[in-house]
Amino acid sequence: MLRDSVRNCLSGSFLSMPSSTGSPYVNQVSSMSAGFHHRVLLLRSLHAKGVACRMQVRGLSMSPAIMDRDIVILSPLPVGRPVEGDVVAFLRPSDQRLLIHRVLTRHSDGWLMKGDNCLTNDGVVPEECLLGLVTQIARAGRLARMLYRVRDRFCRG
Repeated sequence: MLRDSVRNCLSGSFLSMPSSTGSPYVNQVSSMSAGFHHRVLLLRSLHAKGVACRMQVRGLSMSPAIMDRDIVILSPLPVGRPVEGDVVAFLRPSDQRLLIHRVLTRHSDGWLMKGDNCLTNDGVVPEECLLGLVTQIARAGRLARMLYRVRDRFCRG
């Protein structure tokens, strides 16, 4: 099933080539028919090959930077990333829930994460739970301003 999802993804309409970056990304990993764990495996496999994925966000935990139903481009984490202020997708260790939140600080055993619109942090997230770096946001069909203009307000721990 996963192999079929990857084959359909890479050969069909899921693969796009944005003109500005010239690098491929996969449209809507979340819309594929595979189950949640298969989608996570697919995302990790694509990122291992350097391919970014496009996903629709649900929820307001990153408001105002990322709003409900915004589309984000989730890219593979470059070497040396994430850093304080980056917005990353990860699986929360306690319940394996997929979240997109901001990195507050580095700890010896991972990164402390928190949504911009959340009162409490997510705790320390180990490296093996990281899925990718949010590199672009689209809202209402238009590219939104990037996330770093509000970063300093939320990265004080």
